[in-house]
Amino acid sequence: SNNSWTNIPVVTEEESQSNPAIAAEAAGTILHLVWVDDRGGDNDIYYAQTTNGLPTSSLSGSNIIDETTDANQNRPAIAVAGNTADSNLQVFACWQDDRGDDDDDLYLVKINSGDVVNVFVGDENTNSDQTEPAIGVDDGYPYLVWTDYRNMNTDIYYAESANIEFDVLASGVISTSSTVTIGTPPSAIANLDDVSVVVPAGAYPCDLMIAISSIKNPQGVTLELISGLYEFGPSRMELSQPATITIPYEVPTSGDPVSAYWYDPVNQIVSQDGITDIETIVVSSTLHALSFKTTHFTKFFVGR
Repeated sequence: SNNSWTNIPVVTEEESQSNPAIAAEAAGTILHLVWVDDRGGDNDIYYAQTTNGLPTSSLSGSNIIDETTDANQNRPAIAVAGNTADSNLQVFACWQDDRGDDDDDLYLVKINSGDVVNVFVGDENTNSDQTEPAIGVDDGYPYLVWTDYRNMNTDIYYAESANIEFDVLASGVISTSSTVTIGTPPSAIANLDDVSVVVPAGAYPCDLMIAISSIKNPQGVTLELISGLYEFGPSRMELSQPATITIPYEVPTSGDPVSAYWYDPVNQIVSQDGITDIETIVVSSTLHALSFKTTHFTKFFVGR
């Protein structure tokens, strides 16, 4: 839009730079760039940002790869949401990476997080190639598409990060002196997100704020989710007396039985350990709820 085709030198290090990708902020004039750079002896991904539109002098950039072997990284892509001026900036980059054994994988990083940790995008242990990534941002979280060879032919795969929704469904302070209901009382359930927990007096040694949040795009759950997946937090909190959790769900048309489970995303464990006294609440012919007791907080759902 400068009405000029004058080429601007962006990076002019002595070694080779290639495969550039660029993204602009939603408002303002700041640009964000990634590229392949071999100044370290192998192909790494470098990142730089400008302060006002096109650079007036050559950029140096910084390496965003957290491994120190001679593995090569290629085909970077970058996506930006928000802007620096409003302090809501989100900058994500992904790339093709051969640090694994005998295959190319994809890695992802949130550049402006202050801690540039490379996140592995899994291939379900197929030891197959993932290549040519593209990246976008939705509600502040990244999603990717790429070329995938896990089925012995070329397919396009998609993934989006799991995250806890910003707006909690319910929150409140549990008490050492009285029983407290957080969320919609079971007798008033009308919608799928009318989740609740009833914590008896003195179940925790002090008054404490707790919250119920919905998890978007849950990953790694090995059962069919019949309800949403909900975080009851602080996660891993232990109670001296059981609390009662109630989760509504849409009645499956197949009529197959459902039950209550908790999920540990770090270890990808689905379990019913510690879940007792499961009861079904009939709200309507299409909307039921499961009520159950537990002495710990984590992520719970109705599944089969």
